[in-house]
Amino acid sequence: MNNTITIEENQTGYCNTQTVPVETDHTGYLGTGYSNPENAIGKGLEWKIDAQAAGSATVNIRYANGGTNTRVGNLSVNSGADGMYTMNQTSTGAWTTWQTVTTT
Repeated sequence: MNNTITIEENQTGYCNTQTVPVETDHTGYLGTGYSNPENAIGKGLEWKIDAQAAGSATVNIRYANGGTNTRVGNLSVNSGADGMYTMNQTSTGAWTTWQTVTTT
């Protein structure tokens, strides 16, 4: 069975943005807004998800990257104890054009 969990900014499971508040400047986001953290080491987002059992899961991150360069992010599971996964967020061409990057 494949469970789906959706975490939106300002909703249950969303812990914080380490650099900026939730924004609503650009259209196309879902939920109450989006986070736009600085693309730098030590900056990012935090979520808390409690699973009923250990195992792998598919994680989809929906993003817009209006810049010309790929933004590289790391997905850390259990503070890195259970893995660190690189998620490349290529340019989408505009801050209002969204796409999804996936890792398992």
